[in-house]
Amino acid sequence: MLLDLYVAQAEGRAITTSSACIVAAVPQTTGLRWLSKLEDEGLVKRSTSAGDERMRLVTLTEDGFQRLTEFWRQTG
Repeated sequence: MLLDLYVAQAEGRAITTSSACIVAAVPQTTGLRWLSKLEDEGLVKRSTSAGDERMRLVTLTEDGFQRLTEFWRQTG
């Protein structure tokens, strides 16, 4: 999930919460629970789509993006 969010952020796009759950290959309830945890940790933020208020988007926060960038640098 974090890798997908990282790539999406690098490409300048947000993904839906549903897509984040699908990419993680977990039930939606589990994915949403993890997104809540990541949000509580300040790594992701959720918002509504400007075009469709029913659609929830998720992106990494600036801190989340920087922390993952540092992680990739250290492991690569």
